[in-house]
Amino acid sequence: MKFYIAEDDTNIIRILKKIITDRDLGTVIGEATDGYEAYQEIEILKPDIALVDLFIPSLDGISLVQKMDDSVSAIMISQVSAKDMIERAYEAGVKFFIQKPINAVEVCYVIEHLIENIESQKKLEQIKSMLASVPEETQAETFETRGNSNEDQIISILKSLGIIGESGADAIITSISWLIDHPNALNEMSLKDFFQRFSDHPRSFEQRIRRTASTALNNLASMGLEDYSNPIFQDYAHVLYSFKEIRIEMDGIKKKVDEHGTVNIRKFLEGLLHICIS
Repeated sequence: MKFYIAEDDTNIIRILKKIITDRDLGTVIGEATDGYEAYQEIEILKPDIALVDLFIPSLDGISLVQKMDDSVSAIMISQVSAKDMIERAYEAGVKFFIQKPINAVEVCYVIEHLIENIESQKKLEQIKSMLASVPEETQAETFETRGNSNEDQIISILKSLGIIGESGADAIITSISWLIDHPNALNEMSLKDFFQRFSDHPRSFEQRIRRTASTALNNLASMGLEDYSNPIFQDYAHVLYSFKEIRIEMDGIKKKVDEHGTVNIRKFLEGLLHICIS
């Protein structure tokens, strides 16, 4: 992975470069202590990941992320814990946060998971591209022989998430089984049209999935609080949910806040699809 660091503190730049290099996370291809200079270089160098200081001068971190190309994934570096500022950053397109003072373990964890997300998305796009070039008749013949094993795999995943007994489990199994045969479908139709394929009451069908996905989010957040290295948490949490919502759910469980994480149905279904076909 190619990294760019936009940070006005040269000591922090040095620390981040050392972490990235020592842990073999990638290569730092550029750095700047000025936001506008960083934007110009990012446009030219096209890194995979940009680590951006929230309050970098001349062009603040949020504005910089908003101007960057969507192909660049942003990690925000900040001491700020104000909820409204964090929400603005996520709305601008920030994927993860790293808190100051810099902690090497946190930096590695965040970067490694972002790299996983990027590689998973690339792999999913490659699979979709390959399947798009295969005649539907051939796809149907291939997937027909795998039908039972696909359903068994989905059931196994739902068991791991602790939701196989939930009311929406059957709706999830139905949806993912169909998506395995039609992996581009979620990109080509609205969720309403998608759910209408399976039910005369698409809103109710969606709500069953949403409630079940919310239960899975709570279960995963609880696992992560108990043991961050839990393999189920590591394998599923950041594929099915955003880092922000997992953190909110964890804080809700710990009673730090009065709210809980919300579910992005499209991301949840695409994540399950990726797990099943990768």
